Amino acid sequence: MTRRHKGDAGTALVEFAIVLPVLVILLLAGLQFASLILLTQKVQRLAATLGDLVAQAETLSQAQLDALFAAGRHVLLPFDHQSDGRTIVTAVGRSGGGPALVLWQHGDSGALAATSGIGSPGGAAVLPTGFELRADETVIVSEVFHAFRSDLASAIPVPPVVYEQGFYRPRLGSLTRLD
Repeated sequence: MTRRHKGDAGTALVEFAIVLPVLVILLLAGLQFASLILLTQKVQRLAATLGDLVAQAETLSQAQLDALFAAGRHVLLPFDHQSDGRTIVTAVGRSGGGPALVLWQHGDSGALAATSGIGSPGGAAVLPTGFELRADETVIVSEVFHAFRSDLASAIPVPPVVYEQGFYRPRLGSLTRLD
């Protein structure tokens, strides 16, 4: 007796139709993670660059700092830092044997509701564990916050806000006040 071969011409098509949604979800998730990695790198770069540029100034005005903030938004392109981010620069100083205090602070006009993790002007500074600030020394802290907007936010666990800090000692002046 001969067995007739059953037709399986559409099997591959059915299997592909079953696997396709999974492949599309994996592709979209991969793109979102790549976007998050890119945003994190750009936020790190902005925190480092901004802190370094501020620390190079002998004196600094709010207008100069605003110009640096405007230039910094270009570092984060294609991400919209004006509507999804916030940048804050803080000067922390220690006078004599006293505690480290926030000398001044200035933020950009970013729409993200974020406050400095260092403290507020005139108050005690919250510095990382092990960070030594010698007497009569100043440090510039740049903080960058940026909200990550994802189309798959409910399906992929990602941090809602990417946050980075940069710490730099002033090079030419003490920068104890903002003109």
